[in-house]
Amino acid sequence: MQATVNPVTFRGVYCRHCGRPIRLSASILKRESFMNQSQPNSTEHWRSRVFPHRCRMCGAESIYALNHIVEFEDENPA
Repeated sequence: MQATVNPVTFRGVYCRHCGRPIRLSASILKRESFMNQSQPNSTEHWRSRVFPHRCRMCGAESIYALNHIVEFEDENPA
């Protein structure tokens, strides 16, 4: 009998300094989801589509846009 391993995925961005994937907080992912579901003619198009985020690996902080968010596979699921 073989156990199938389902890869664990997460949404994040690539660090602009070290290039490693950075997990995003729930509040940023909630904002992304809300912006994707909002109507183009609503007042929500005035909300900011950028956010600052700090890399836990190298400690550098940078500004990212919501359209920079991608899906990653977690290589070391805990």
